Amino acid sequence: MREIRVGSWAELHERLFEDSWQESLGRHRSNFAYRGRALASEVSRRASSGSAAT
Repeated sequence: MREIRVGSWAELHERLFEDSWQESLGRHRSNFAYRGRALASEVSRRASSGSAAT
């Protein structure tokens, strides 16, 4: 993974959204998928069954 250092909040914002403009949608949208919900579901399932979540 490449480390990028920014010098200001404005630069951080620019870096976060660079290459995310989707012309067909007329908005910024990442090409990456958020997978946190699946993890949360797994933790919830394990908690319900009494299994230790690791």
